[in-house]
Parts: sequence; structure tokens; C-alpha cells
Amino acid sequence: MINEEKVTLMTKAAIAEQHGVTDFRTGKYYKRDYVNYHVLLVGICVTIAMVLILGLVAVIFIENYPEKAQHFDWISAGFAALLGYLIVLVFYVIITMIVYTVRYNRASSKIKEYSQTLKRLDNLYNVLEEQKASATLKEAQEWADYDREKKQGRRKIARRRDKE
Repeated sequence: MINEEKVTLMTKAAIAEQHGVTDFRTGKYYKRDYVNYHVLLVGICVTIAMVLILGLVAVIFIENYPEKAQHFDWISAGFAALLGYLIVLVFYVIITMIVYTVRYNRASSKIKEYSQTLKRLDNLYNVLEEQKASATLKEAQEWADYDREKKQGRRKIARRRDKE
């Protein structure tokens, strides 16, 4: 006989396993490590992007205005670029922290839900096993009673023969 609750729980668990692959990867990390890892990656990407953009702007400026490039105040431009870089970096770091904290929390709640489903399924299996064991125990007791009655019946027949 098919137990509908068991089938429902197994289906929920299978769906969670198929759709929650990234959630399980996320669950391998502590929250702080997960967020810091992604902040580090974004910091590296922002740094590379800013270096490429500033390099491109400098090359274009030198190519188009060679006479102005000699008298240009590169130090103040460098400080302005550094300030712009820090502002962009802080902006992206804050956005990254918010996004990956939310992602981690969602993945964590999905993993907890999956774990609870597995616990309920395990409890259901235990209950079914206990019911099955008690049913087999009752059957065994019934068979033992039947055998006893059968033996007693044979003894009565043997006693009658002995009396005759």
C-alpha cells in the first residue's frame, strides 16, 4: 500500500535537491566567509576595471592632447581618480554585502526546510517500521498460539489413545 504522506515528503525532498544545488554549495560556508569571499571578488573586479578605465582615459588624453599632457597636473588627477575609485569600491562592497547576505539567508532557510522534510520523512519511516514490527510480532504470537493449540490437541488425542 502506498503511503501518500511518504510520497509527498519524498517528492518535496527530490525537488529541493534538484533546484537547490546552489543552496547546498552556499550552505558549505559560514555566512561571514561566504559574504567576505564575494566582497573580495568584487573588490578585485572593481580594481581591475578602474585600472583599465583610468589607463584607457590616460592613453586617450595623451594621444589627443600631447602638448597639454606635459603640463597637466597628474598628481591632483591621481588623487581625484583614487577618490573616485574608493567611492566606487565602497558602493560596490556595500551592494555586494547586502546582496550576498540576502542570498545566504534564503539558501539557509531552504536548507533548513529541506532538513526538516528529511527529518519528517525519517520519523515517518520509523513509525511505519514500528507498525510493521508490531504487526509481525502479533502475527508471530498468533502463530505461536496456534502451534501451542495444535500441540495440545495432539497431546489430547495421544492421551485418549493411551487410555483406550
